[in-house]
Amino acid sequence: LCSTYMKLVAKDYLKSLLSESVHHLFHDDSPSLEIDPDKILSEDIVENQQRLIEATEEIIRKLEDTINSCPLSLRRFLRIVQNQVQLKFPDMCQKAAGAFFFLRFICPALVTPSSIGIIQGGTSKKGQRNLILVSKVLQALANGVPFGDKEVYLQPLNSFIFHNIPKLLTFFSILINEKGFDDSQEEQKENLNGPVIQGSSFYKALGQLHEVLLLNLKPLAQTLDILSPSVSINFLNVDLHKTLKTAISSEYERT
Repeated sequence: LCSTYMKLVAKDYLKSLLSESVHHLFHDDSPSLEIDPDKILSEDIVENQQRLIEATEEIIRKLEDTINSCPLSLRRFLRIVQNQVQLKFPDMCQKAAGAFFFLRFICPALVTPSSIGIIQGGTSKKGQRNLILVSKVLQALANGVPFGDKEVYLQPLNSFIFHNIPKLLTFFSILINEKGFDDSQEEQKENLNGPVIQGSSFYKALGQLHEVLLLNLKPLAQTLDILSPSVSINFLNVDLHKTLKTAISSEYERT
């Protein structure tokens, strides 16, 4: 549900962020980033390792350069994640929110770029492997955890991981806690009047949220039945949801 919501409110941002890197790495004639000795025949591992580092650095640079383009709805959502983690693990809240950002938003789109429309048609085995390797390094960096015995061939990248952890923590801090990005009553009042979110209005964002809920009606209904069996609400009433969607769409058209 969270992954679906993040993609809905920030798909354009995600596509813009990753398109250049994906197109550079995905095709059969793309340079290889493979550093697993068991998968290499005649390639230079050291050279491929440097390419892998450079590909990862390029995405990090793009994240830093486009931070102000990241939709506020996504940034507020990540703040909620951070605040919830802080209740139980105060020392881990910032890192946890950042790791979640990569685990549920950045890395899935990187590994399957067709899911957000970056790549159309056939796949490239080498290109797919390139994207998987970059996503592994990005996720390890976001988690702040070096590679261990499970993936020994990636351990030479641990110095890169340790060196860049502070940079990524700074990025997380700005992404979620940037000055002027607060939840004051005045800002909340402005939001209700219809701010711009990812090139659309507040009412379009409501429509996107409705779509997420509609896609997950059955598990939500089952959960609510368990939590409150005495409440009798027909969550699967399609006509009710069509009416709500029409109302939201009509309100959006008037803005």
